[in-house]
Amino acid sequence: ILLRPHPWRAFVGRIQSQTAPQMNSAAAMKILAVTVLFNPDPELLLRSVASYAGCVRKVLAWRNSPLPPELEESLLGFGNVELRGDGTNAGIPRALNSALREAAACGCDTLLTMDQDSVWHGFGSFLAAVSAPGAPEGFYSPETRTGDAETSAGDGDSAGASAHADKSAGASAGDGEAAGTSAGDGEAAGEAFHATDTAYTSGMLVPVCTAERIGGWDEDFTVDGVDNEFCLHALSLGIRCWKVGAGWLEHRLGKVEFRRLLGLRFRVYNYPPERLYGIYRNNLVAIRRYSSVSGPFRKLFLHTWGWRRPVRMLLGEKQLAAKLRAILRGLRDSRTGKGC
Repeated sequence: ILLRPHPWRAFVGRIQSQTAPQMNSAAAMKILAVTVLFNPDPELLLRSVASYAGCVRKVLAWRNSPLPPELEESLLGFGNVELRGDGTNAGIPRALNSALREAAACGCDTLLTMDQDSVWHGFGSFLAAVSAPGAPEGFYSPETRTGDAETSAGDGDSAGASAHADKSAGASAGDGEAAGTSAGDGEAAGEAFHATDTAYTSGMLVPVCTAERIGGWDEDFTVDGVDNEFCLHALSLGIRCWKVGAGWLEHRLGKVEFRRLLGLRFRVYNYPPERLYGIYRNNLVAIRRYSSVSGPFRKLFLHTWGWRRPVRMLLGEKQLAAKLRAILRGLRDSRTGKGC
């Protein structure tokens, strides 16, 4: 019996050959990458891993949900991908902290954290920039493009007015909607680097010693606000995150849809009630916890999630009663001081 190769195997080979020219860009960096998986789109996941796997020592694919055996086989086909997690949803921070410990144990000096739906463009250029003499100390994040027909700035959801303010306020590493201000204080280190108060977990490149100094990721936070808590914690310790102008990350948002009302076109994000609860609770916990440094982020979060997103929900989304109840519970429970 002739067994036909699974189409994903050919797909892996094709995308590996397409990404090969960027490899070996920063051989001096010993990078361990981790991508946290929850019911991923198989082809998008394989594109994602192929966009950076050749530039790192090891990729940990952390399973927060079961994966099809064929997809696991395709991931292992990269040669430096190893599977972690048992398929139960342990949350994002636990996976990141486990990867941080493994990076330190295996002699890697840098951790790359990735979402399953993010694809690098020019990862080698990004690495060359952060490893070049004169690069600022701290940790690093790429420019991010959502792939929507309109840019984030196009409908007013961008974080700040600068060209580098590409991070919309408030959600999580889970889908790349976390909040941020880019170069909010005007601080820059050359044209290639711009200070940012917060950044996506996806694409974040953190020296192991820096992540250990910060204390890793708060495991009370499951999905939402994970990246914002980490970045604000770092900022409270005087550790800067830098947005890097070289290379960029293609990122898929959640269930984005466009609506029209009175001739105006606007986006809705269709977060389910349980996600809205986490967005409000966790981000407000982080804002209060790091009140000495969270002022710009607080202003942005309240602007975006205090009225812009709720108005859009009212105009273009379903389950309004359940969503409003979830928001109110999130506001109430944020006073506990603990994430969820």
